[in-house]
Amino acid sequence: MSADDTEETLALDWLEGSLEELLAVKADAHARGMHELVWPFSEALRALFLHRRCYRAWDEVTALALASARASEEDTR
Repeated sequence: MSADDTEETLALDWLEGSLEELLAVKADAHARGMHELVWPFSEALRALFLHRRCYRAWDEVTALALASARASEEDTR
């Protein structure tokens, strides 16, 4: 295993271990109308979802990201 693989594994371990807290922060940001921060955050978690197959969380994150993107679009009208 290379150093890069180890760092990637450690990063994914940290993300997976912190996922519940990260999802709570994301939901709170959405509730507070901080939509411009919510939907890009979903993209940042994509590697975790792909490599660790966290499909239920991926669905939750994607639904909230879509709601925030739509709300953000409405805010600009």
